[in-house]
Amino acid sequence: MGILRIVMCLALIGCATRRGNPTDGDGAGPECTEEGAHRCQGSTYQVCTGGLFATETECLGGCLDGLGCVECQPGSQFC
Repeated sequence: MGILRIVMCLALIGCATRRGNPTDGDGAGPECTEEGAHRCQGSTYQVCTGGLFATETECLGGCLDGLGCVECQPGSQFC
């Protein structure tokens, strides 16, 4: 049963869509206008700092806009 949960989580993470522009590899991304605003870029949680989105955390379970790092998709039966 534990293996099934791991496989399901990996499948959900693999289905995540990316939004916005890709970063240049240093964690700093496209410009933002609201200091402290946050977003998910794939499985990366980013915060607006100094006019750019910067990586704050790599989420192991996944990242959802409005929630940040999560271990499970809300409303799912399995994690």
